[in-house]
Amino acid sequence: MGRLITSLSKAFHNLRTRDHSRWFALGIDPEESTGDFAAQRVNRGYFRPIIEAGFTIGEKDRLYAIGSCFARNIETALLSAGVPVESAAEIYEDPRFNPDGIVGRGFINKYTTHAILNDLRWALDPDASFPEASLIDNGNGTF
Repeated sequence: MGRLITSLSKAFHNLRTRDHSRWFALGIDPEESTGDFAAQRVNRGYFRPIIEAGFTIGEKDRLYAIGSCFARNIETALLSAGVPVESAAEIYEDPRFNPDGIVGRGFINKYTTHAILNDLRWALDPDASFPEASLIDNGNGTF
């Protein structure tokens, strides 16, 4: 719980101290395109969000994206940057599951929280009942 409180207090601190973390504030001119508030930044030729990541991703980090098309797009961006992504399985290239070669990684999408919960439970809970019919033998000692 302490970490959540620290993160929450840090989020509120960032909100109070960084103009770019807010859409609008009383007293600003929303038509002024040089200001830091989002209501002002949208008046520029393009809207550039200001992001200050609180973490970095290195070559030795192991990443796994789970979800729908957003997760697949994150995988693609990370892979194109040379970052290995565990969830970017090569099964989508297997002709047994993609005979036309057009399905792509999208067929592993999870569209509901229940589907994501099942995957996490099967992966992390040693007592969870996994449907063995769901295992796919790749023939090289991996499934």
